[in-house]
Amino acid sequence: MSLETQITALVGAANKLTSEVANKMKGIDSSLTAAQKKFEEFTGKDFPERVSGARQLNIYIDPLEGSDSNSGVASSAPIQNWARAREITGGTLTIYDRVVVLVRSGTTLVMDTVLNAREMLRITQYGAITAPGEPTKIYQGFRSHGRPVQPCNAPYVMFDQSGGDSDLEVHTAEFPSGHDWPEIAANNRDADWICYAGSLLSNASRFKLRNVKLKLHDLPFSTIYMSGSLGDFASYEVVLGASCEVTGEAPGAGSGQYVHNPRLLHVYFNPYVPVDIVANQLVVGGSLTSTADLFDNLDLKNVRSSFTIQ
Repeated sequence: MSLETQITALVGAANKLTSEVANKMKGIDSSLTAAQKKFEEFTGKDFPERVSGARQLNIYIDPLEGSDSNSGVASSAPIQNWARAREITGGTLTIYDRVVVLVRSGTTLVMDTVLNAREMLRITQYGAITAPGEPTKIYQGFRSHGRPVQPCNAPYVMFDQSGGDSDLEVHTAEFPSGHDWPEIAANNRDADWICYAGSLLSNASRFKLRNVKLKLHDLPFSTIYMSGSLGDFASYEVVLGASCEVTGEAPGAGSGQYVHNPRLLHVYFNPYVPVDIVANQLVVGGSLTSTADLFDNLDLKNVRSSFTIQ
């Protein structure tokens, strides 16, 4: 083979190699561009959405037909008990920023342990009603040693009727006949402390009732502890949205041993609370004859309200 032929073949091989390298580079550039696009989509959209989603947990409870062996995170796999919801959300740990508990419409649920959330705990309902005309009833339960459970541990707590197709009733604790709360007698606790330790909510800086029928039995719905010029928060907010009905119920059979104080808000110790109270279509009934009956030990000097408290 002549030198000229060899040079021609070498040049051809070099050109072929250059073409193959160029094609490979195009492929690498294309793959890199696609990978960069996926990365930008993940960091700019997908990842924040996934992180945000991970910060909120929805739990479905069906007290009649649910099972605590279910996952509880879908309406098709509801759990049965509030205590199981506590396990799912981390037990004593406060893991999720927002926890939404959806209770099957027309059923009755007892809140017999504490549920935690960093920012917000919302209780609402879902699904078709199990019995025509039957409301969804949510009761404050008791601990094994007799103290009422304060089941909602979050700065913002909301009871919301918007889901499902039945009325939503929320019931504070009612002392049954013969109920034993040894802490009361052992420590000579007074009525003010009983309201503080037994209310359904304790020091939630904001709570909202939306289109809810609140049934106040022996104890208040919420308590704020003011140990000085300020409590745990700089201000507090009470929102009664849509149409709310607050009723003072008759004393429980065993309440004479303790106290009967059906109030929306009870202030423990210092009555000077900075609180905003907003209501829309508020109705009071039962033992509550005026809006002033909603509040206990609350001085109005630091209160801003959408209605006249009287």
